Amino acid sequence: MNLFVRSSNVALTQPIRTYIDRRVRMVMGRFGRKIARVSVRISDVNGPRGGVDKLCRIEARFWGRIMVVVEETAVDLRQAIDRS
Repeated sequence: MNLFVRSSNVALTQPIRTYIDRRVRMVMGRFGRKIARVSVRISDVNGPRGGVDKLCRIEARFWGRIMVVVEETAVDLRQAIDRS
């Protein structure tokens, strides 16, 4: 499984990158070789205005052209990652 992480308007620090890597591999690990790649995008929708605006979008592409997309918004970035 190839994992790609992108961010927009959010500082992608090494602890956050490690957290995403561990969470995705833990949850997706049971699918093993069926997953071709996972793309994670995190962003701050409202920027400095605050609010419930931390977004985590996960796209999992399976072999055979099947794609699953999950998106979650929360106040905290880790909460958005965990929910998605």
